[in-house]
Amino acid sequence: MLTEEMRPKLKADTCYIQVPEGVYIRGNHGGIVLKGQSLYHLLVYLAPRLNGEKTLQALTDGLKPDQKSMVTKLVDKLLVRHFLQDMSQQHTSTLSPDVLTTYASAITFIGSFQTSPAYHFEQFRNQRLLVIGSGTTFTAMIQACLQGGIKHIDAMSYQTSIDASFSLCDPEQTVRLLDAFPWDNEATMRDTVQAYDTIMAIADQPLLARARVLNRICVEQRKTCVQALIIDEQAWVGPLLKPDTLLEQGGCWECAWLRLQAHGEQKTLPGFTDQANRQASRFLTPSAAMLLAYRLAFNVFTSYTQAGRIKQLHTITTLNLKTSFSESHSFLPHPCCTACQQPQIPTGAQFLEHIQHLQQQEPLQIGIFLEQLARCFDSKLGLFAERAETDFVQMPLAVLTLRVLGQHEQRNVLAAKLDLQAARLQVSLQACACYAARIVDGRRLLPVSLVQQQAAIMIEAGLSSVDDSWAWAFDMQLQQPYLVPAEQVFPTSGTGRGVAAGMSWAEASCRALLDWSDYLTLAQLTQTRQPYRQVDLDSVPLTVVGRQLYQLLIAAGCQITIYDVAGDLHIPMFAICSGQQVVAYGTQYTVAEALEHGLEQALQYYQAIQFDRFAYVPAAVAELPMNLRADRHYIAPETAEPETWSARLNWLLERFQANGLRVMAVPLDHDPVLSQTLPFIVRLLLTHTTRDGREEWITTP
Repeated sequence: MLTEEMRPKLKADTCYIQVPEGVYIRGNHGGIVLKGQSLYHLLVYLAPRLNGEKTLQALTDGLKPDQKSMVTKLVDKLLVRHFLQDMSQQHTSTLSPDVLTTYASAITFIGSFQTSPAYHFEQFRNQRLLVIGSGTTFTAMIQACLQGGIKHIDAMSYQTSIDASFSLCDPEQTVRLLDAFPWDNEATMRDTVQAYDTIMAIADQPLLARARVLNRICVEQRKTCVQALIIDEQAWVGPLLKPDTLLEQGGCWECAWLRLQAHGEQKTLPGFTDQANRQASRFLTPSAAMLLAYRLAFNVFTSYTQAGRIKQLHTITTLNLKTSFSESHSFLPHPCCTACQQPQIPTGAQFLEHIQHLQQQEPLQIGIFLEQLARCFDSKLGLFAERAETDFVQMPLAVLTLRVLGQHEQRNVLAAKLDLQAARLQVSLQACACYAARIVDGRRLLPVSLVQQQAAIMIEAGLSSVDDSWAWAFDMQLQQPYLVPAEQVFPTSGTGRGVAAGMSWAEASCRALLDWSDYLTLAQLTQTRQPYRQVDLDSVPLTVVGRQLYQLLIAAGCQITIYDVAGDLHIPMFAICSGQQVVAYGTQYTVAEALEHGLEQALQYYQAIQFDRFAYVPAAVAELPMNLRADRHYIAPETAEPETWSARLNWLLERFQANGLRVMAVPLDHDPVLSQTLPFIVRLLLTHTTRDGREEWITTP
């Protein structure tokens, strides 16, 4: 804040040159051009006087009003852009002159980012530090901390004995080599960790089980912790776990590794296991070990002194020991983390309140949703891999794909639309739904012991035995919560039917019902005695987009015939044929929308085949026997389009209820990160009543 009593001092990293517009100023925080022909000469005059010894009032005494105003404005701009600091706000330091001299370069570096650099360095120097490690990296870590200026270091080995050599950098420094860390006793581990401010762990072998335990204890004890693991030629550094960043950004070491393993990285280390007998990487040379140790030490230095880009500390960095190339990756909390994620099982009343909130929540804005979803993308630690627009032909349809990461498998989802923005929205919604259907946290399910305490009806629906875990579901017709077997919500293989995402609760539910309608109608496709009528394409009602899709297919030389195959649900569905081959089925809540849906898939099929892009050829669809294709044309009747998603949902629910189908909704919200970005992801379950009065689940292969 600019006051007359401030004592401005130009930072040591600040430099400036004259440019035609005025003066260009550069520092560790970036650069800026200040326009004004006289500003360069004014800064040349002021720079020696901006030494922190004089107040702003003293600097401007005796100046004319316009000169005083010019100096004040320049000082204000320099202060705002972090090119100078106010020495009147300095915290005092008790460091000795010898220590100030020995670590002058580090203190100067801190001064580029912070006021009171000596004070901040002293906080870093006086921390209670525990270094845990083994092998070459352990010795390098101790030496890096000493050269960084840490005053007292306690060191414990992963192994039973310690063999480390190091050199002190100033007379005040001490290093205590203690007994091996008590990995076999978590209570003793907690007591040990409690005595320190910061824990740094590094080893030549990959010890994931120990790293996981240490991470959990540091989260519980709210201790700063940073770890590094070496696997083959890669070193994995971080994240730096700090109590305040854990609350602000969320996520810890275990979260990062769960994300990493979901991407298929480190397949040689399934789960969290120790390989203490594994031979150290042949690329772990003394220089590589020292480079890695300095990386960790600098992370702790940056964290304590707030000197540098603090947000980059909450990342995991890969360091190639062979090439010394490194890259950092951000990550988000993982729902199944045992250290920092503690989910609560809702009661029936809480679940119902949550559903009602989703029903009443305003629809998301497309632009805001896509912007917020961007944080979920990362090539190594994201919920989704980076967008892969690859070498796909993008005309006439824009084709986008995303790789979805799950607990057990990966899957690519694809969208093809005439409009690029519409394709981006569709592939994003599909990716979110696919991911949410695969991520399950058993702690969010109700075990049998808790189920007995709930005042709710359990829908077993023909199960031969009581399932081990249960989940809350919402009856869409009765508007009441029920308990259903978790295996129905999270099948062991595949995504299952009735999963969809949308920009509102009603939209997501509609899309899930249409998915069920597609499946149920195709299952009865050949169970008819009358051939399906052929649609008169010259007079058929089409949307503007549908008409454009049809014209593109005709221009491409496709012989399109369409058959109305709507079944007992009486939800519009059409078979799109190219020649005699069925290439797509279109299902929607109106005739025009269903035709557009089918024609879009047909054009995707043609585009993929025509340009040999078999990666996005639509999946094979059910065949429509020739004897069920009528030659007689008819005009598909226009249907009144419900104006809102809520109206569409009510109409679809009526169709299902009229066919004796009960619809149960389960929000797929086991990953809080995704549900905050897109709360409207749902799985719809169906039951029907048999002739003997039993209720059974509608299941899919």
